[in-house]
Formats: sequence, structure tokens, C-alpha cells
Amino acid sequence: MNDSRIPAIEAKPRGLCTRSGIALMEIILLLVIIGIIGTNTIMLQRKSWKSTGSSNHMLIAGQMIERQIESLRMKVAEDPDNNFPPADSQVTENGISLSWALSSVNNIGGGPVITRNHIRQCVLTATWGRQRGDTLMVTTYIAKDF
Repeated sequence: MNDSRIPAIEAKPRGLCTRSGIALMEIILLLVIIGIIGTNTIMLQRKSWKSTGSSNHMLIAGQMIERQIESLRMKVAEDPDNNFPPADSQVTENGISLSWALSSVNNIGGGPVITRNHIRQCVLTATWGRQRGDTLMVTTYIAKDF
């Protein structure tokens, strides 16, 4: 019962299914995919920061305009004879430039053309950048007698 034959050793087929480990191509492909995902994430975050920054500038500009309107009206109310009409001017805060210009008012509400010396139109303009939409403009009226 001695078999003189040596048992045959099974040869393992070489192929993709039976190997262990990671090939260089797989690593490169993984790095490319991670790079694409990372680049898209950074671009999305940058766009979000830019949008948030623009919204913040608009909010600050609106608050500056509101404060300036109240300041002009309070100055006129304190001494209408000496402080009316207010002078055109400008200020800069937090990288936002705010300017205002006053002009006489004629023909309010489509009525007859009458010059109203006790009312001035005030156009306030806030600018904070060089792109379209980086400006906020408000028109209001300031009267000598409230």
C-alpha cells in the first residue's frame, strides 16, 4: 500500500482574484478620486465664504445707512435754523464707504411743480467692493419741520 507516487501540489492560478495586497494602480486611482472630492469640497467652501462675506457687507452697509439717516435727522431736529440743509459728505468704516448727497425737492407725488425749501431729498450710497452688487443705495427725505 505504499504508493510511490508523490502527491501532486496544486498550483494556485495567478490572477486578480487570488492575490493579496494593493496594486500601485489602485493607490493612484484612490488618490485621484480623493483629490477630485477634496477639490470640489474646497471650491464649495470658498463659494460659501464669499457669499457669507457679501451678506455681511450688505448687512453692515444697511446699518451704516440707517445710523446716518438718524444722525442727519437728529442734527436737523436739534437746531433746524442752523443745521438745515445738511451738507453732503462721506465716511468709511469697516472697508465700507458711505456717501450722501442732498438735493432740493420739486413736484412731490405728481402735483404741481413747487419748490419746497423745507424738504431735501437725501441719496445715501454704500460701496464695499468692485463687483456688481457691491453697492447699496437708499433714498429718503429730510424735512426742516417735523
